[in-house]
Amino acid sequence: MISLNSKHIFSEGLWENVGLAIKVAIDLGVDTKTIKKTIPKILFEGRVQFIRGKLTKNLRKTRILVDGCHSDESCKNLARYLRKFKIPVYAIWGSLKNKNPDKLIKNFKGIFKKIVTVEIPNEPSSIDSSDLCKIAKKNNFQSIQSKNIKDALKKISTNEKKIIVIFGSLYLVGNALSMN
Repeated sequence: MISLNSKHIFSEGLWENVGLAIKVAIDLGVDTKTIKKTIPKILFEGRVQFIRGKLTKNLRKTRILVDGCHSDESCKNLARYLRKFKIPVYAIWGSLKNKNPDKLIKNFKGIFKKIVTVEIPNEPSSIDSSDLCKIAKKNNFQSIQSKNIKDALKKISTNEKKIIVIFGSLYLVGNALSMN
């Protein structure tokens, strides 16, 4: 029996990926002792990941979660996870034009207290923050636009205990991780 236990993996969807990887490893003859030792070390960088560092340094009572979710299934996975929290959840959202943001944002109905939209830096196929803000408002989200991640954090930083989710693109999350 292999115990699925890790302090780095929070979502059901990622555990499904781990389960599939274990099945493939066993089919390929990888020793179960090796698999058991490896599981606690698995980290999906930028996927349902809480971060600490430069971006969180001045934020009291606030946790930052990043997820590069950009498909319907990955957005559903993130939404399922976020519904577990009893504190307010805010979002910093950026998206590429080809990812159907109007459909993806619908997965988060009733979850985000406010969405701050940003354009993904140095990404020509990024949706402009004002257009993304219009999409959020059209879907009945309280939304404002921002110049970048740091500016967005300033706009939603208060002393209130909360979670801020940076999501919608692996490019955006990569940018946040490099800033952190």
